Amino acid sequence: MDPDGDEIYYVIDWGDGSQHVRIGPKATGTEIQADHTWTVEGGYVIKAKATDTNGASSEWSMFNIMMPKSRVLNRNIFNNAFIRSLFSKFFSF
Repeated sequence: MDPDGDEIYYVIDWGDGSQHVRIGPKATGTEIQADHTWTVEGGYVIKAKATDTNGASSEWSMFNIMMPKSRVLNRNIFNNAFIRSLFSKFFSF
């Protein structure tokens, strides 16, 4: 949650050259979901960033994955321990 209760925008870069996903603004504490399909097997670096409506922003955080062809990532990303930990530097959950 944002310490000031500001709404938050989330940006996700899936690491495959596709357009960044921008979600929000969302009320602080709201869980979000994002889907993505990789069409080429290989290694990817997923980056994520949070910015509140007053411009306070986290740094980009990164996560390396190996993806088999056509695997869909469909998770509530805030149930993922890595994603929670990267945003916890700037926002408490």
